[in-house]
Amino acid sequence: MNIRHLSAKFQKEKDLSAYWSHLKPDKNLTGGEEEKWKQQAAFLDGISSQNRVAIMLWNAFSNRFVFVSDKWGVLGGHTPEQYTGENGMSFWLSNIHPHHLDASLVTNEKGVQFFNSHPNIPVNNVLISVSQCLKKKNGQCFEMLQQSTIVETDKKKQPLLVLSYINDISHLKKPHCCDMVIACPGVAEIYSFDLESKVLGPKKGISDKEMDILNLLSQGLDSRKIANTLNLSPNTVDTHRRNLIKKTNCIDTTAVVTYARLTGII
Repeated sequence: MNIRHLSAKFQKEKDLSAYWSHLKPDKNLTGGEEEKWKQQAAFLDGISSQNRVAIMLWNAFSNRFVFVSDKWGVLGGHTPEQYTGENGMSFWLSNIHPHHLDASLVTNEKGVQFFNSHPNIPVNNVLISVSQCLKKKNGQCFEMLQQSTIVETDKKKQPLLVLSYINDISHLKKPHCCDMVIACPGVAEIYSFDLESKVLGPKKGISDKEMDILNLLSQGLDSRKIANTLNLSPNTVDTHRRNLIKKTNCIDTTAVVTYARLTGII
């Protein structure tokens, strides 16, 4: 069954949890690994409060959220208990905008493929960021960024426990853009999901020159100063800035810098 048929089938049944069965690791967490992370509740609550993010811990074997902290209501009025309950994963997916459900499925597949094709990269050095629309309790949607990293694996380096930060990035991204960034030392892969064709494809990568400009933008330099630093014309710098906006689907270059920092591009 292809991914489109999977999505249509599960949308009709209002239960997407079965999709994850083929990603399920062979063994559950051992010892007190899950409990060890849950004992960090006060620390994670502090991160949620200070950074205005929701924090979620997901057990890949049981396909359940084992901990959720949302001190600023980033999740749109839904309570943490609604996510940590028995049907928490289905509840989470039911709040993703219907047009973005395919993107959610496909980006998760892409993340698994990345780990399988890069066995020598330590999994806890990889940050997977996915942006899509999430529904609030009042039915309105907002652009969210889910940043995920694996914190516990089995002996085969398959994910067992995944830590995610949920950010409201409505002020950064153009509406209804489904993007994915996979970042680790020396790697920054950028993908975009086409809502019409239902295909996740790589975006043209950020060039070395664009990366130079992005780093200088992050230091607060304007186009004229960047042009002088890189021995370019201001018009050329502005062209690169427009390309960066297009490649990241951000609203302006200030948003590009913030988004790049969040996703590990810089």
